[in-house]
Amino acid sequence: MNTSNHQLLTLPPDLPVVDSHIHLARWNAGQADFIEQCRAYRRINGLKTLNIVIIAFGYDQDASRNVMAAIAKCEEPAFYAHAGLIYPTMPVKLPFPQGFDPLQQLKDAMEVGFDGIKMIETKPDYRKALSISPTDAIYEPYFAYLEEQQIPLVWHANDPAVFWDADWMAKNSRHPEWCYADGSYLGYEEIYAEVYEVLRRHPGLTVTFPHLFFMGQQPDRLEALFEACPNLSVDITPGTEMFPEMSENQPRWKDIFTRWADRFQLGTDYFTNADPDRRKRFSYLYTFLRSEEVFTFYTRVPVHGLGLEPAVVEKILSGNFLRRAGASPRPIDRDALASYIRKYEPMMTDQAHREHILRWCHENGIG
Repeated sequence: MNTSNHQLLTLPPDLPVVDSHIHLARWNAGQADFIEQCRAYRRINGLKTLNIVIIAFGYDQDASRNVMAAIAKCEEPAFYAHAGLIYPTMPVKLPFPQGFDPLQQLKDAMEVGFDGIKMIETKPDYRKALSISPTDAIYEPYFAYLEEQQIPLVWHANDPAVFWDADWMAKNSRHPEWCYADGSYLGYEEIYAEVYEVLRRHPGLTVTFPHLFFMGQQPDRLEALFEACPNLSVDITPGTEMFPEMSENQPRWKDIFTRWADRFQLGTDYFTNADPDRRKRFSYLYTFLRSEEVFTFYTRVPVHGLGLEPAVVEKILSGNFLRRAGASPRPIDRDALASYIRKYEPMMTDQAHREHILRWCHENGIG
């Protein structure tokens, strides 16, 4: 593929854009707290709004992350947020403590006023750490309730197939910790098999799989899922592999994006401890969607734009997320938030975050 001198397209200022996939980092990072960073990110990039997706377990995560997102929604009612499940132990010890099973955690989060749920349980490293399958009986009432109530679920499932290739990872990856080739992780197809079983049981789930569900080389497979699951969508949050992979079969992907225009959403994976100016990142994504030229993507590789019609692009940039999550965010119930904080405070292991939360509650009369 020969790279042209094609210029990046600039997003029209009147075109609504929603970043459906951002993350909170530390409460304080640099000179601003995470709420100010979210505000700056939205303002600088001209976004209609954004959606905060929470990982509430593992590494440096804990129950405070859900509360941080709820506070962000209190301070900025235009923000959406998807709460994450909390695991008292890793690996998981069953049964869950009374009142903390996945279904009850889901109900608690929705009572507070979250707009949906985020899962990362089937990212290979998290799946290994938890040592529990999403097909386990403990999750069945939870998935059934998500399906019945049509609650939006953002579910990170799998990773790029090349992450199981030790040679490729050694030469190309900036994240050696994501190499899964030592035999201690479930395989690429094994993780898909678990997720597919959940979808077989609950085909009506309102679920969005980030990063094109890691199917950039499998358009037929993704289209089959669209046909089988009427509420299934993917986001195009960038991964290093997916845009070059789609470029290798550009006519087929252009057809899928056009025929299934209601099934794609925009996201960036932005973290609030990063530079909020992502205008060029949005220009890359917009150029990929709107132009049919070959150009150099932000990963410094040539990609072949899809050349989609404006009506399709507008759905991807904002319309599809707003249709699924609601035209406006759900308001936070402050009494329910106070109850949530009391219940989950023992699982707030990050003392700095816990102190910020309790101070905010005191200042805002939430007790």
